[in-house]
Amino acid sequence: MGFSSVASAAENESLLSGGTSLESPVELSDDIRSATPRKAPMIVVVDKQKHITHVLQEQSGALVDVFHVPNATGKKTTPTPSGRLVVVDKKWDPIWKPPVSIDPQQKTVESFTKNPHNPLGVAWLGLSQGCIGLHGTCSPNSIGKSASHGCVRHRNEDIKKLFGLVPVGTPVYIVPAFSGTKLLADDVDYLNGGTETAQMMVAHADLSETLSHI
Repeated sequence: MGFSSVASAAENESLLSGGTSLESPVELSDDIRSATPRKAPMIVVVDKQKHITHVLQEQSGALVDVFHVPNATGKKTTPTPSGRLVVVDKKWDPIWKPPVSIDPQQKTVESFTKNPHNPLGVAWLGLSQGCIGLHGTCSPNSIGKSASHGCVRHRNEDIKKLFGLVPVGTPVYIVPAFSGTKLLADDVDYLNGGTETAQMMVAHADLSETLSHI
């Protein structure tokens, strides 16, 4: 799954224009409408209450939900931490080195294509806190529950699409509940394409595979 090259300044201006920008503050609500993804900045919101991962964008001055899939978050003894994080790395078909709390010997588990018991599944999006990440699973029956060791699990077919949409650098909000969550002003500016980082990421996404499944 590839990623397109960085857009030219003219292409960025074209992609980022054509609508009234969002204004801060922005508070999330359940009535945010769905829309088709476009090549533009986005944020991810992980709703721990309803076990749904959302991908949000600004389109024509409105915040829209361009992709959402069920997830599994941490169980009571190993809860998924809440907060604003950032995607810092991405790996396709990753190996897994378990933490000491799971395997004191930390024996490496081969990638999912070689070992279907690899709990990361087919893809990994690492976040900026500890060893937390968004990933696939070898236990699809756990999706929709509080069942993980702290990471956010997704069905493998869903993490494939999320992997194609979300680039390194994307803000990720892990929240107790989607409705009522407030986006930081800097992230609203980012969604509006008002930062250099956002403009550099306009052409990031490989939407072809994602769109074919929506």
